[in-house]
Amino acid sequence: SLPLQEQAAAGSAWILQCFQYPAVAAGTTLLLGADIFEVEHACSGLRMFFGSLAMATAFIFLGPRDRLTQVALLLAVAPVALLANIVRIVVTALTYQRASNELARRFVHDFAGLLMVAVVFLLFGLLVTVIRLGREWSRQNRDQFVRWLPVWPVAAISTLVMVWLWHSR
Repeated sequence: SLPLQEQAAAGSAWILQCFQYPAVAAGTTLLLGADIFEVEHACSGLRMFFGSLAMATAFIFLGPRDRLTQVALLLAVAPVALLANIVRIVVTALTYQRASNELARRFVHDFAGLLMVAVVFLLFGLLVTVIRLGREWSRQNRDQFVRWLPVWPVAAISTLVMVWLWHSR
């Protein structure tokens, strides 16, 4: 769980920096202004991983029967779990900075864990929708897609450069 803790702290710091908060990740510690947050062993995201795996399994059994979607859901378990854990840490850290009441802080910490079930569900639903729309789109526009295929790497690189520039400012 230590690598998961470190990745969650680093990802949370990056997202907070994108929103102009002074956040730094040092191992499993998240420094946010004057506050210090430890990504504890219990908050490593390992439980979120198994919850995401269960959610993906439910999507596989109850959803579309095509193999591409099923494989994509299984491959997305780890990234979705990590992203949901990062969202939880960001929400909790921001609440701890803004709220002064200990009861409010504890409520948000616990509620954020329950909210992540909805985040995982939405992310898997979005993945299934994107795959389904992509298949319909490619069937209808296969010839146009082949003509525009060389544009995609340029668009992806341009997007990454823009995100990097925005983040570095």
